[in-house]
Amino acid sequence: NLALPFRAGEFVRMQVLRRRTGLELAQVVATVVSEKLMDTVAFSAFLVIGLLAFPEARYLWPLAAVYVTLLVVGVAGARWLSPKADEGPLATQPEGRLRVRVAEQVRSFSSGLKAFRSKRALVIISACSLAAWLCEATMYWAAGESIGLDLNPAVYLLLVVAATVAVSVPITQRSEERRVGKECSSRGSP
Repeated sequence: NLALPFRAGEFVRMQVLRRRTGLELAQVVATVVSEKLMDTVAFSAFLVIGLLAFPEARYLWPLAAVYVTLLVVGVAGARWLSPKADEGPLATQPEGRLRVRVAEQVRSFSSGLKAFRSKRALVIISACSLAAWLCEATMYWAAGESIGLDLNPAVYLLLVVAATVAVSVPITQRSEERRVGKECSSRGSP
């Protein structure tokens, strides 16, 4: 993702995984969607905890609401879709080939969501995701401490979410670079 523009590394990762495992692309896409959904668990928790512990960032409540909504809708959708992997095709007649192909893709995608069938698996995966992102927040905290920043620890939870969202939208970064470049050129600065 750092080497390729517009987070194209995600697509490369899916192709490499598909080729190495022999899984269908729809299954690989489903596992990537599952991973992002589990990241949403961590980000939702970080936003809510961070906003409760650091009220000065109350302007982020709409973002927290979006993340929690994505989480609820995403988990509900994945839990609804995951059993579809065991269902047969929608139609078997030759005139229904498109329906059969769509059903096969849905079934393949659904098989990549198998973790959502088990509440225990979801709890374990969510805990692992939270732990991984908490490690990143701890690294931000350690970096802040090393340069003498005395911030509320909740700020680092919010920083993890903000930094991840910021690098996920490369257009925002380029737009900011263009804006700064225009300001500098209008003032005669290099």
